[in-house]
Amino acid sequence: MADRMDRKPAAMQYLKDNRRFIWESERNGWRNYYLYDLSGKQLAVLTNNTSFESANIVKVDETAGVMYYMARDGDNYMKMQLHRVGLDGKGDVRLTDPKYNHSVGNCGGAAGEAAAAHRLLRRRCRTWEAGGGCGISPDNKFVVEVYQTHDQPASTQIIDASGKVLTQLANADTTKFDSSASRRSRCTHTKQPTARRHSTGRSLSIEF
Repeated sequence: MADRMDRKPAAMQYLKDNRRFIWESERNGWRNYYLYDLSGKQLAVLTNNTSFESANIVKVDETAGVMYYMARDGDNYMKMQLHRVGLDGKGDVRLTDPKYNHSVGNCGGAAGEAAAAHRLLRRRCRTWEAGGGCGISPDNKFVVEVYQTHDQPASTQIIDASGKVLTQLANADTTKFDSSASRRSRCTHTKQPTARRHSTGRSLSIEF
């Protein structure tokens, strides 16, 4: 079970029976999640992403047999997306629009170090995160989420279990900004060396 290829200590989260746990690993070169028991036996590959990173776990619902997690598979790597996957590793689906960066209030299911690092990064980047509580309803039928881009301020909406937008809860009023001489931030792509891990030969920069 040892992940000698990992570049940092892996995060883990125990399930309610305290006999199984979710293990974070970069064994395939990308951050993913795996389900193990205490004997070290791998029970399931929960996420098997090979072109983008899995990020923090948002919610684990053992009764429903699903896990919600964020991943960097928007139309650029900075845009976080909400996924749902079965605890057997099947049925992974993205629930959010890849044109936007999304944030969903954590339901106590984030895996230790990964979640802490993610929150610290969001604070440093001054990205507003959805509320302080769980953003997914107890029956998993509804999700309250915040979406935004580099040039579009945060708005809050409710989506259903399929990702369909049900209603808008809050939208930023940019009337005064739009009527001023202020310039919106711009997103540009520049070529970078491809020797870095996970590099696609492109990087994203934002001008404010």
